Amino acid sequence: MRTLQSFNISLNTKLCQFLLTYRTTPHCTSKRPPTELMGRQLSTRLDLLHPHASERIERKASENEKPMKELDIGDVVLVWDYRQNTKKGIWTRGIVVLKLGPCTYNVQVDGNLIWKRPIDQMRLTSNDSQDNQNEL
Repeated sequence: MRTLQSFNISLNTKLCQFLLTYRTTPHCTSKRPPTELMGRQLSTRLDLLHPHASERIERKASENEKPMKELDIGDVVLVWDYRQNTKKGIWTRGIVVLKLGPCTYNVQVDGNLIWKRPIDQMRLTSNDSQDNQNEL
C-alpha cells in the first residue's frame, strides 16, 4: 500500500490492486497463489505476455474431455448467419480462408463477404454434398 501512495488514484482502487496482487502471487510455503488453492485462476496483465494461450485452451479442452475441432483452410462449412431476423436463425455455406486463433476463423461467404466466426458457430460439410442452407 505504501508503494501506491505516490499514485493519484482512489483508496478503493489502491486496495483492489493490492488484493489482486496478493491473491495472484505464489505463497512461499505452497508455491501456489491463494486463488489457485481455492480452485480459481485469475487473469492479470502479466498473463497477456504469455504466448502459450493456445496450450492453455487445449489443456482446458482436455479437462472437459471434449476433443477440439480443427478446420483447415479451404474446408467447406456451414456458418451461422446473423443477417436473418428469424428466431431460429439460418446456416449459410462458406469456405474457411484463414485461421485467426485456436478457435476463431475467417470464412468467405457469398463470394466476397468475410465473416469472423468461432468454431462453435460452424459445421463442417463435405465439398461434393448438396446440403441446403437450412440444414441443422
